[in-house]
Amino acid sequence: MLLSSVRITLKAATLVLASVLAVACGDEHGPGPRSRDRIEFGIWTPEASGELRFEATDEVPYVAEQAFGWRRRAAVPDEPVKWVEQLELPAPPESWEGVAESPNVTVSEDGRKATTFGASLPGDEFIGNVWYVSPGDPLGDYRISIELEDGSQASFRFRLATPKDGRVAATPGEVI
Repeated sequence: MLLSSVRITLKAATLVLASVLAVACGDEHGPGPRSRDRIEFGIWTPEASGELRFEATDEVPYVAEQAFGWRRRAAVPDEPVKWVEQLELPAPPESWEGVAESPNVTVSEDGRKATTFGASLPGDEFIGNVWYVSPGDPLGDYRISIELEDGSQASFRFRLATPKDGRVAATPGEVI
């Protein structure tokens, strides 16, 4: 289940400025010795029950609407936590439609980086941000860096790649 305060539909990616409520924690590197303090990166996949399951991974399948992003268990769930994220792509996407119009996101002149400013919602179990794969997103190596106002930081490298699980890859120009 994704809880969001704002959802901006994009051609290049759909950005949810929100906290993510998900089950199962993967073991990803991040600051702090306790798992609740770790920022982790991965994908969300639907289960038969309709629930979304978080899976820590460094490979994101190039499937339309595949959710990917980061999260950290909220340390102070009653207060919002501000964060800044920078997503760097291997090449500019086909379009940043919807992102450039957001007051919370800036896109670099070369079209390869998006910087997002966000905040958790009070009471959310997780602080995080989710993107969705869209046709026209470039395949290859990505980097995402996160900094929370409490000083916590993490950086992850991941690959957007043709799916290995039998799902059909997104096709540029595909309507989703």
